[in-house]
Amino acid sequence: MRSAVLLSLLALAALSLAGCVTPAAERPAAGPPPDDELTARLDAAPPPGLARIVFYRQAIPFLQGLHPDLIVNGKRVGTAGMGDAFVRDAKPGGYEVFSTGDPETVVAFTLAAGQTRYVKIGPEFHGLAFRLSAQEVPAHQALAELADLDLSRRGRMTQPGTVGRRRVMGR
Repeated sequence: MRSAVLLSLLALAALSLAGCVTPAAERPAAGPPPDDELTARLDAAPPPGLARIVFYRQAIPFLQGLHPDLIVNGKRVGTAGMGDAFVRDAKPGGYEVFSTGDPETVVAFTLAAGQTRYVKIGPEFHGLAFRLSAQEVPAHQALAELADLDLSRRGRMTQPGTVGRRRVMGR
């Protein structure tokens, strides 16, 4: 008798909780809403007197657990998750960029006002392991690869801001 009552109470509790579950078709998509503003920033010129650095990482499933930070002139400016991209506007000058996934590979360049540079975070084979390294890529390659990322659905590219208040010595 006692186990029948307990079983009935458990069944009632399960049915009550089942009414609280929202069907998958009605659930909102995970993550932030689409970000048309940032997609538009890719097409627009940097603000007057500034330059732009676009960072991105393609979706490579076997490296999905790695989320290296991006360091520009010694300052963390963002994290490169799988399939992510973000834009930083910067003062003209010299910059050194690396990924904490491969701090030995440093990309160095000088930005002029109005200029845009593209930094891809991608896998490089080092010894017996892959590392996520920073690589500067030409605009045509970067724009083609960025077009393959589903930025509008995922709501990525949501880290606006500026970088680089210091100049790299020797520039």
